Amino acid sequence: ATKSLSATGQDTIGLRNATNPKDTKRAVDFGSDWGKNAIQTSANGRSMTPEGKAASIFNTLSRQPNGSRGELAFSWPFGGGHSVAYEIVDNKPIIFDTQSRRSWSSQSAFARDVAPIMNEAAFTRLDNVKLNDDFMKRWVANAQ
Repeated sequence: ATKSLSATGQDTIGLRNATNPKDTKRAVDFGSDWGKNAIQTSANGRSMTPEGKAASIFNTLSRQPNGSRGELAFSWPFGGGHSVAYEIVDNKPIIFDTQSRRSWSSQSAFARDVAPIMNEAAFTRLDNVKLNDDFMKRWVANAQ
């Protein structure tokens, strides 16, 4: 995890500089960062129980192919967010928080430990994506 206000793995200014041309003054719409891979939104996340939030995450990730890996990002209702990793092992999701060195292979443990304090959630599968060297260079250059 890096300093981030929207669980994007990048601070706000660095993300804006990496994703928008330098001559653009418009603000980044963080709602669009969640995109089609949103699992739950602020609107439905507020009305869900921790068990419901965990179920929606584990059910969504379970539809990914065995062996796939990626990022699971979520926001806190009070602001900010966090980014963790996931991998599908034996057709079941395992979520890894590399910052705290914790992992969750069961929906109930995730519901107990994380879901009560989370708001929105989204995932990005990364094992099937070719690295965009141009974007990576801009991200690294603006990460400070």
